[in-house]
Amino acid sequence: TEVVGVLEFYSREAAERDDGLLRVMANVGTVLGRVVERVRAERALAAQNEQLLQLDALKDEFVSLVSHELRTPLTSIRSFSEILLDNPELGAEERAHFLRIITSESERLTRLINDVLDLSKIESGRMDWQVELADLVELLRAAVRAAEGFLTERAVALEVAVPVEPAPVVCD
Repeated sequence: TEVVGVLEFYSREAAERDDGLLRVMANVGTVLGRVVERVRAERALAAQNEQLLQLDALKDEFVSLVSHELRTPLTSIRSFSEILLDNPELGAEERAHFLRIITSESERLTRLINDVLDLSKIESGRMDWQVELADLVELLRAAVRAAEGFLTERAVALEVAVPVEPAPVVCD
């Protein structure tokens, strides 16, 4: 449906117009045009296929990462639950400590699952945003508090430093 090239034919001698030859050449041009279009389509398809392969590899990496991240709190929950079940003689303080760990890890697991669900909603365009005015510094401090257990486990200290007077931000 578009011009993809031009065929020019020359002769050493002047000749009368030959409609039969012109029809043959038009057909040759159509066939060559289809070949060019097919080659272009094959190249585009190969590029799309490569992109799909890359996306598939990213998906596999994401699934692997999510699986690992979900297993970590599950392992803690299971381990500390088994300790509590297998050791009824544990003192109240130890039991409370283990229960706090189980609670913390289940909250972590819930956050991870919610993050994955939110990501799915964002990608599909079904995310319900709750846009509001918020204090950015308080949001950062809350994020640091939420990550406290993770940071402590890894001996990492993190604090929010505010060099200027913060302004409210519009966010979800």
